[in-house]
Order: sequence, then structure tokens, then C-alpha cells
Amino acid sequence: MSDPDRIDFARAQVEDVRRALLDAAAFGKTLRPAPLEGLAGKLAAALRIYREVGEQGE
Repeated sequence: MSDPDRIDFARAQVEDVRRALLDAAAFGKTLRPAPLEGLAGKLAAALRIYREVGEQGE
């Protein structure tokens, strides 16, 4: 996967997490541990991509 594609994927992951958290906050939903772990995994994957792409550009 090229760097722009990886960055787009990372951005989509972060946006998915953002939407899920906003939805929970806006409608008073409770997120159980398993979904929260999934969201944390998406953020971790996105951050890893951002870090790797940033290190390649140095």
C-alpha cells in the first residue's frame, strides 16, 4: 500500500473512532469494554501508520 493510501486508511480509522465516540456522547450510549477495545485498536493502527510514514519522510 502506498503512503497516501496508508494515510487515507489511517484517517478513516480515526474518523470511525470519532463518529463512534460522538454518537455515544450525543445519545447517552454506554460503550462496553469490547467495543472500546476495538476503537482503541483502530486508533493504535492509525497512529502506527502516521508514525511510520513520518519516519520515512525524515
